[in-house]
Amino acid sequence: MKLEEFKSISPYPFIYHGNLNDGLKLMQNNSCTGCKRLDCIDESNYEDKNYYKCYKDLRTFKVSTNNGNSFFLNGLLFDEDSNPTLKKFKKNYFVDKTNIQVVIDLINNVEGVIESKILNTIEEHFSVFHDVKTTATTVTNCAENLINKNKGDTFEDKLQNSENELFDLYNSISLLTEHLGMIDILVNTNKVKYARKKPINVFQLFERFSRLLRNNTKKKNLTINWHDSGRVNDIQLYPAFQFLPLILIDNAIKYSSNDRSIEIGIYEHGDSVSVHVSSFGKFVDDSESEKIFEKYYRGENSQNNEGIGMGLWIAKTLCEAHDGSITYEKNGYGNYGQNVFKVHIPRLES
Repeated sequence: MKLEEFKSISPYPFIYHGNLNDGLKLMQNNSCTGCKRLDCIDESNYEDKNYYKCYKDLRTFKVSTNNGNSFFLNGLLFDEDSNPTLKKFKKNYFVDKTNIQVVIDLINNVEGVIESKILNTIEEHFSVFHDVKTTATTVTNCAENLINKNKGDTFEDKLQNSENELFDLYNSISLLTEHLGMIDILVNTNKVKYARKKPINVFQLFERFSRLLRNNTKKKNLTINWHDSGRVNDIQLYPAFQFLPLILIDNAIKYSSNDRSIEIGIYEHGDSVSVHVSSFGKFVDDSESEKIFEKYYRGENSQNNEGIGMGLWIAKTLCEAHDGSITYEKNGYGNYGQNVFKVHIPRLES
C-alpha cells in the first residue's frame, strides 16, 4: 500500500519512513511532533507484539501491510491507561483496543482489494501486451533478416558489422520483447517453471543483456567490468532464468551514480554457481534490505524511478524456482557505496 492510499484510510495519525502524518480524524499528538527520539519506529521494539509504549507512555501500533511496508499508528492511549500524568492528553487520543484492531483489519482488507484489482487489470489487458509482444517479435525478425545480409561467419559477427542504427534497433526491440515476457510471470508465477530445463551458460546470458542495455549505460556514462567470468560451464536452468540478468543489470544501471562502473562476477563452486552484481550508489536502508524482494514493494530510493516494485520479486521467484537464493549487501560507509546483489544457484541436473 502506498502512502497516499494509507492516508485516505487511517483515522489515526501515523509515521511512515520517519515522517509524521495526520490521520483523517486525529492530528499528530503534540508530544509526538516535539519528540526527537522516535523510538517508536524502531522495528526491533515490535518483535513479540504489535505495539510499543514510549517513554511518554504513548502507544504506537505497527501495521505491516502485505506488500512489505510498515506504518506506525502513533500518539495514542488505551482507555484503560490511568496514569495521572496522562490526563493532559485530549480524550480523542484515548482509544479502545478493539477499534485499533478494526482499523488494522480494514487497512489489510483494503490492500488486498487493491492488489486484486491490480492483478485483474493486468489480466484484462494481458491480451494487449501479448499483441505488442507478437508485433515486437515480428520487428525483431525483420531486423534479423537485414543483419543476416552483413558479412560474418555467425549472427553475432554480422550484428557487430551492422550500422549503428540497425544495431541499436535490434537491441532495443529485443530488450522490449524480454520486458514483455516478464508479464507472463506477473500474471502466473507458475510460468517460471514453464518448459523443461536446458543447459545455459550464465556468463553468456549476462553478457548478452549487458549488450542489450548498452544504450542505458551510455546515458549515464557507465562501464561494465567482468570478474572471473567465462569459466563457468553450462548449468541446467528453466528458460525463464533469462529474466534474472535483465533485472539485475537494469537495476544496477538505474540506481547507479553517473560516471561509475558496474561490477559483474560469475563464479563456479563445483556444485553451484554464484553471480555478484555491484554498482555504486545510495545504499538501501537497513529496514528495507529484505522488503525490496517483496511483491510491489518500492523502497525510498525507488521513488524517483519508474516501476511498480516487481523486478526483485521476480528475481527472487526465479532463484527459488532453482532452489537458489538472492541477497542484498552493502559495502562502504555513510549513505553511499557499493550495492551488491548476490545470487546463488545449486547445480542440479533435473
